[in-house]
Amino acid sequence: MEKRLAVYNSDSVACIIIKDDGGSCDVLKGCKVRVNKSKHVNIEEGFHSDFASIPKILSVVGFPKRDPRWDCSGIIHDYLYGKGHKQGVTRAQADRLFFKECIYHECSYLRAGLMYIALRLFASKAYNSD
Repeated sequence: MEKRLAVYNSDSVACIIIKDDGGSCDVLKGCKVRVNKSKHVNIEEGFHSDFASIPKILSVVGFPKRDPRWDCSGIIHDYLYGKGHKQGVTRAQADRLFFKECIYHECSYLRAGLMYIALRLFASKAYNSD
C-alpha cells in the first residue's frame, strides 16, 4: 500500500512516499531533509527501511514497532544511520533529528525522550561510519 508521510524538518511541506508492506517499506519518492541550518540530506528513492527498530520487549510497555508517531522518524533515522556519514551527518545529529520528527508527529516529549536516550545508549553499533 502506498502512503505519504509528512516530514517536519524540511524547507517546505514535504513528504516521503513509501510502499508499506506492514513490516518494512521502500521509499518510492524521497525528499530533502534539513539536518541543521547548513546541512541537508536527500532521502533517496529506493531506500529500504524497517521503520523504528524497537525491541519486542518494549511493545509490552507501550512502544509498538509501528506507530504513526515514529514511522517517518524511523525511516529518516535508518537512512542517516546507513548513509548519512557519507554526507557528513554524525550519529548525534541523526538521533536528534529522530527526536524532533517524533515530536512533530505528536509523540509525547517523554516517549520521544526515552527513545532518544535508548538510541544514544544502545544504537552505536548500528551507525555505519565506514
